[in-house]
Amino acid sequence: MRDVRVFISSPGDANSGRQRTIRILERLNGEFAGIAHFVPIRWEDELYKAYATFQAQIPEAADVVIAIFCARLGSPLAADLAGGAQSGSKARRVERNRS
Repeated sequence: MRDVRVFISSPGDANSGRQRTIRILERLNGEFAGIAHFVPIRWEDELYKAYATFQAQIPEAADVVIAIFCARLGSPLAADLAGGAQSGSKARRVERNRS
């Protein structure tokens, strides 16, 4: 049986979508029992350490990434993460403009 690591990412206002995703993964585990096991990876289940930002500790070994958005598109980033940009999207635009 193969483990399928599913990274679930969303801002804080999308909690109901996160809970729904967990229920769907549980249902898929029942339907694919013996074939695949879907393992959710969520911020609230992991222990993040103070030596680095939480974004630097995102697992890179996920097989599937599910991004859920509601009204908010993220949280402001620390200046050392985004080079002064206010969000990840703005940080990417700043980096793109520098190139």
